[in-house]
Order: sequence, then structure tokens, then C-alpha cells
Amino acid sequence: MEYSPPYAAALVRVLCDFDTPEATAAIVAELERWFDPYERSRRPRGSLSGALRGKITAGLCEAALASEKYYVRVLAVRWCAKLPDVERLLAFLTVALKDEHDRVASEVPILLATMGDSRAEGPLIDALGHDDTGVRGEAAFALGILDGRAAQAALIRSLDSERSRYVRETALLSLEAIGLPEGLAVVDSFVGDTDLQAVASNYEAWITKGDEARFVLTLALQRHGDEAMALALLGSEDRTLRGVARRWSRRKDADVRKSARERP
Repeated sequence: MEYSPPYAAALVRVLCDFDTPEATAAIVAELERWFDPYERSRRPRGSLSGALRGKITAGLCEAALASEKYYVRVLAVRWCAKLPDVERLLAFLTVALKDEHDRVASEVPILLATMGDSRAEGPLIDALGHDDTGVRGEAAFALGILDGRAAQAALIRSLDSERSRYVRETALLSLEAIGLPEGLAVVDSFVGDTDLQAVASNYEAWITKGDEARFVLTLALQRHGDEAMALALLGSEDRTLRGVARRWSRRKDADVRKSARERP
């Protein structure tokens, strides 16, 4: 039989039945062979992903995190989210956040922030000092999800030394999301004389201004926006603004559902 993706998938299914270090190492070897990002065909990935569905274990995650191939370590981080053991999950993600490859480390912050454990705060605060801009931005965004005073303090401190406009603006938006007075005052100081109410009323003109208006538009939507503004951002060419509009819409829907539940 030709050594092909279906053959590899069948092999992985068999290996999953053996809970031994040797079997786990063999599975990782197959992942290293078939998940190469330069392989244009998605068929190998689909075949092996199907073979592993429902069979992800802590041992496999740990072995994949130790792989020499960064793309296998990325897979391992995504798999970690499915682990029921919070202690192991926190340990794995903390290690992955320090990975030498930014593609691996950037996968971690959102998972840490959404795992529901206050111990995730420390590693995320440390990640604000990561060498990679993308990882720092993801950490800044994730701290806004955690919604606490320690996260706010770390975000404010980071603004003093952060050179990247993207990371600074992400930190400010997280301060806005946390919503505590000290953080909101910092956000207002960066907004300056810009009238966010006026921006929300004249959003079509601001959308045409490109990257430099992204931060102001996001704040205007959060503080004064309506469905018409959200729809306009959702239809823009800016992928970030489209994401902002989707998140705003989800929060709006959640608030409406919550109000309906609380209505006597």
C-alpha cells in the first residue's frame, strides 16, 4: 500500500489505541511529516485531524509541544484548550507562551484569558514584555478579557515603554473594556480633543481615513455606536474593523438576552 495521507490516518487511529510513549512519539512524527505549512494540499491535514478527533490526551499535547516543528507546537496549543484538567492546561500554556516561535506564543493569550483561572493573569502580564509585537498585542487584548485591577495596572504601565501603535491601541481598548475609572481616564487622555460622539455620528467619513482612524472608530462604536454604525464597519475593507463590529454585535445581543431574562 502506498504511504499516503489515508494510510497515515489509519496508522494514527491504531496508534491512538496504545497509551505508550512510543505510540505518542510515532503520532507526533506523523504530524511533523504531514502538517508542513508549505504543503499546499489540505488533504493530509484533514485526514490526520479526523483520525485524532476525540482522542487528544494530555500526553499527546505534551509530546507535541516538545516537537522541533513549530507548526506541530501550534497544533498542540490548540489541542490544549480541550483538556479538562485545568492544572495541566495552565502548565502547558505557560510553557507555550515562552516559545521561541511567535506563531506558537501568539496562540496562547486568548486561551489563557478564557480558561477561567485567575492564575492566567501573571503569565499574560509577563507577555506584555515579549519580543514579538504580535504576541504583546494578543496579551494586551487578553488582559482586557480578564477584567481586573492587576490587568489594568499592567496595561497602563506598558503604555510608558510600548513603541508599537498597534499594541498601544490594543492596550487602550482593553482598558476601555475593563471599564475602571483610572483606566478610562488614561484612554481619554489618549483620545484628546477628539469628539467620539461626533465620530459616531459621522462614521462614514472616518472609515475612509484608514489605519489612523481605526482606534477612534472602535472607541466611538463602543461608547456611542448603534447598529447602523456596526453594519457600516462590518462592510468595510478593514479586517480589524470588521472584527470590532462583530464583537460589538455579539455583546449587544448578549445584553439584550440578559435584559430579557431579568425582566419581571
